[in-house]
Amino acid sequence: MTDALEDKARRLEEVLEALDHGVVLFSGGTDSSLVAYLARRVIGQKALALTVLSPLSPPEEVEAARSFAARVGLEQVELELDELSLPGFAANGPDRCYLCRKARQDLVRTWARSRGMTVLLDGMNVSDLDDYRPGLRAADEDGVRHPLIAAGLAKADVRELSFRLGLPSWDRPSQPCLASRFPPGFSLTPKRVARVATAEAFLAAAGLGPLRVRHFPCRTAVISAEDPERLLAHREAVVGALREAGFAFVTADMEGLFSGSLNRLLKDERRRGS
Repeated sequence: MTDALEDKARRLEEVLEALDHGVVLFSGGTDSSLVAYLARRVIGQKALALTVLSPLSPPEEVEAARSFAARVGLEQVELELDELSLPGFAANGPDRCYLCRKARQDLVRTWARSRGMTVLLDGMNVSDLDDYRPGLRAADEDGVRHPLIAAGLAKADVRELSFRLGLPSWDRPSQPCLASRFPPGFSLTPKRVARVATAEAFLAAAGLGPLRVRHFPCRTAVISAEDPERLLAHREAVVGALREAGFAFVTADMEGLFSGSLNRLLKDERRRGS
């Protein structure tokens, strides 16, 4: 571990040591797994990991959260929420993540307060500050604490520290919610979300991941994968599976896979409006 990372790790423990309890918003991803693990180690039994179950949660992410909690001895709680029923959410406007985060925080806060707990923690890290993150604004408005940001840890730091601690989550690919597969303004429906989930499950089972299946109008699938050429090598199977899932058109994003790619549409809108 580098000296700089040692300093950040020490600061992270100091941030957690200042708390007498904490409820971690725990998705099972690399960031929230690190916070949940260290919160349990530092705070003890008054640190809980809470996972929100949703139609928008990739099934493998839910299973990863359960597996991690069982492996490291976390006390995990699960609550259900259907964001598609929230007013304004299904329209998929630029405030979608804000509405979702607010609803999740309300759900968790209500549960936590009924047990005398008020401190909510998340896995936001310094790297998240470089992208469009309306969920971060919602978290700040509601007083959710960001231990990783407070300690100055970026994504690479989180992965390295998790590796050093022997956490199985250290190299998990980022897996945002399924709503992130839809361009802004293209409405979300249960059928469309299920179509994406089915397509991604097939492609993952075929060993073609990590990837995202972006759902565009006219039942068009744009697959973003780390290796687009591999998709083309399995073209017939990929097209057949996605047609069976309900897509009419199937194409590959030749730029490959990178997080937040659809945010460029929001940035373009803001530039035109300025």
